[in-house]
Amino acid sequence: MRPRTRLNGEPYGFLWWRNLLRYDEPDGETVDVISVRGNGGQVIFVVPAHDLVAEFTAGYYNSADAQLIYNTFYNTVLTSVPGLHANTP
Repeated sequence: MRPRTRLNGEPYGFLWWRNLLRYDEPDGETVDVISVRGNGGQVIFVVPAHDLVAEFTAGYYNSADAQLIYNTFYNTVLTSVPGLHANTP
C-alpha cells in the first residue's frame, strides 16, 4: 500500500491509491484514505485511523456514473464517522 509513484497527481503503489483528506471539525484532522479501484465502481476504501473498510461493487462499467461511488463514500460514509464532517472532495 506504500506509494511508489504519482499518477494524475495522486500517490499510487501496486494498485493502491492514497489520498489525504482534511476536515475542518473538530480539529482539522487529516485522514489517510487508501483505495483500490476497478472499472465501473468496483472500489475498496480503507481508513486505518478509524478502523474503517468499505467495499462497493457497482456496475457502472466505462461510465462517468462510477463517480457516484466516490461521492457516496466521501460525502456519506466518511462524514458519518464521529468527528469527521464535510470538506471532502
